[in-house]
Amino acid sequence: VCDICGGELITRKDDEPETVRNRLAVYHRETEPLVDFYRERGKLRVVENQPTIEATTVEVFKVLGIEK
Repeated sequence: VCDICGGELITRKDDEPETVRNRLAVYHRETEPLVDFYRERGKLRVVENQPTIEATTVEVFKVLGIEK
């Protein structure tokens, strides 16, 4: 039971600690190296999180040189 709203809590299989550990291991092994790969080639672009999806989209467009 949720402490805040009193609703029923449902545990999904992908909420299990082992699943999260596995996902993080895959990220560190397969995805994280790509950050260095693209940074070394001057291709990595960083977009700071914005308060809304719309504001984030504007920032992505700016980084990519797209005018909308």
